Amino acid sequence: MDKHDRHYSTPNTALAAYLLTEGFTLLSITTSPNPKVIGGIEAVFTFQDDPHLLDCVRLWQTGQAEGNLIVFFGNYKRFLGEVKRATRRETA
Repeated sequence: MDKHDRHYSTPNTALAAYLLTEGFTLLSITTSPNPKVIGGIEAVFTFQDDPHLLDCVRLWQTGQAEGNLIVFFGNYKRFLGEVKRATRRETA
């Protein structure tokens, strides 16, 4: 795989908001039906690979993440809204 084609994907909305807050490039948000998740729609957030991305993921997973909480919360609300709109489209 070409280095420029790599990416990191996560279904974790809060982690995705943190990564966006830290300046990583969001490539896409893909939604699909999944009866095992609340609302029946699963979102997967895909980011451009970066040498520091996995370090930030580890900080998040170990509760050591720091950053601008106002920007994080805005990104988190934006992502929740996008998932909610996708849920409405799927159930309409």
